[in-house]
Amino acid sequence: MKNELIKKISDKLFQMFIVNKQSYGRQMPDGQYRLVKKPINPVVIDFMLSKKESIMTYQEMQRHR
Repeated sequence: MKNELIKKISDKLFQMFIVNKQSYGRQMPDGQYRLVKKPINPVVIDFMLSKKESIMTYQEMQRHR
């Protein structure tokens, strides 16, 4: 049941707050954030919530050429 709730929360957070899906920041033990150049998806958010970790997302829109 707990896993189902975390999955629902992860999906909703992804839908509502993730704009740039190409990279994100992961908080290190020293409090700083390190860029992760991998796509973010609900599974990443689920893992972060389950492990009580912190991530940072980038809200800028991608420019279309």
